[in-house]
Amino acid sequence: MKILYNEVKEAVDIDHVLVFIVGNKNDMYLNEQVKKNVAEEYTKSINGTYRCVSALKSTGIKELFEYVGQSLLKVEARESNGDDLMKPRSNKEFSLKKDESKTPKKRKCC
Repeated sequence: MKILYNEVKEAVDIDHVLVFIVGNKNDMYLNEQVKKNVAEEYTKSINGTYRCVSALKSTGIKELFEYVGQSLLKVEARESNGDDLMKPRSNKEFSLKKDESKTPKKRKCC
């Protein structure tokens, strides 16, 4: 979570980016790997929005997309007033690169 956020932060002016942290499997809260309060605290510290959903039970997903859509409409309204909210920090192309050193190598057969 923090690594991805830092990569985005390096690529764009983070003050003008909508940040959403989404926890999945809220139906399995007894087995959670990241405690909800920890995720909420972190999200608050980066000025983001936290939502928790269950893909299995389809709970919270519709509300999440509605909230994202409403947030984007607010951004669009501000942009139409002349605010450039997605101003890049540099001319370099934004990309999230997969760390190949952490990916297990596939062995050739036979």
